[in-house]
Amino acid sequence: KGIADPNRICMYGASYGGYASLMAVAKEPNLYRCAVGNVGTYDLPLQLSYSTNGGGGMNPSKAFFGDVAQDDVAQYSPARLAGQISVPVLLMAGEKDTTCPPEQSKLMFAALQKAGVPVELKIYPGEGHGNALIEKQIDFFHYSTTFFSQI
Repeated sequence: KGIADPNRICMYGASYGGYASLMAVAKEPNLYRCAVGNVGTYDLPLQLSYSTNGGGGMNPSKAFFGDVAQDDVAQYSPARLAGQISVPVLLMAGEKDTTCPPEQSKLMFAALQKAGVPVELKIYPGEGHGNALIEKQIDFFHYSTTFFSQI
């Protein structure tokens, strides 16, 4: 309908949105020009494994997926679909994130590199699930807008 320029559509998301952003470019590789995943989950079996490593309390992964087997959700993991992604990707994570640990972003980064996808990874030291410090928020917006402007 001419609302958006089809040559400039990129996906961005944080947390679940980071997951959704990478799934979108895996499932619809010709629709998007790039993707940004911020503090996202990219390997669902790995995310589920966090609930089996002790720690007590409610695990959001367990609450979301229930008692589903880890192998059953692997097919819905962007890291396992990296070969279907063909657009540049920017991944960002907080070093101390316990909701979506940076291990998730590192795994996605490695999978995309292996698939030959242009990818950048930025991990913010001392930050958790999102940037709390104003200087890191400013850097985040500068870094991501620079990425978008190069597409």
